[in-house]
Amino acid sequence: MDDASFDLDRIGGQPGLDALRDEIVAAGDAALALFRAGLDVEKKLDASPVTQADREVESRLRAFLSAKHPAAAFLGEETGES
Repeated sequence: MDDASFDLDRIGGQPGLDALRDEIVAAGDAALALFRAGLDVEKKLDASPVTQADREVESRLRAFLSAKHPAAAFLGEETGES
């Protein structure tokens, strides 16, 4: 295996990838619902925008990965590294 490939077995094979994809799609659906309901856009310290949807998607994906793969690291735009 070369450095550019990914060992799918590390996340439980195809079922693990399917679960991850499903969680990403569900998080996107939740973000879209929040967006459609209307969001306040805040500015971060660097003046870039952030919304409740941004924070909730990151939190949801972090929780999913932490539960399924506790040894995995996570680097989020809003919350940083775990």
